[in-house]
Amino acid sequence: MRENIIQAKGWVAVVTGFIACPCHLPFTLPLALTLTAGTALGAWIASNTFLIGAVLTVYFLGALGIGWYWLTKEDQPVQKNVTQGKKNVVVLTSSACSSCEDTVSLWNRLKEQHNFKLKIVDVNSRAGRQFAGAHNIFSTPVTLINQQVVFRGLPDAKLAAQSITNKRR
Repeated sequence: MRENIIQAKGWVAVVTGFIACPCHLPFTLPLALTLTAGTALGAWIASNTFLIGAVLTVYFLGALGIGWYWLTKEDQPVQKNVTQGKKNVVVLTSSACSSCEDTVSLWNRLKEQHNFKLKIVDVNSRAGRQFAGAHNIFSTPVTLINQQVVFRGLPDAKLAAQSITNKRR
């Protein structure tokens, strides 16, 4: 969801930046004067055209720059830091996956019992696609613990708990 908001902000910035482009002033300035005719704002715009042009030029460059950044920025890695002593569990899921819901509920139950960080990532999101590509994942659900693929499919509850506590029987 956050990725969509950032992308929408990027498009709004780019589009408004292009509208504010100084080369469009022969069209936008008379339009602004017509829309604000007879008002104090209209009089101010008419008497400060150079300042309007300068401000629009700065906005044009800034909006294109920040819009380009928002549209092309890479998502933050799902697991940026592996904290010491605390396990980082990432579950890659899909809405089309029949066992993903069970896998997520299993890890949520285990999270209540054990102290670890849990991140659920949808493979259909940009971050999920990047994550799957980085770890050569072609099916869901997949569970990674501290950046290592540990389970493919629905894990056995006992084995999942053992992988968190590092106790092998």
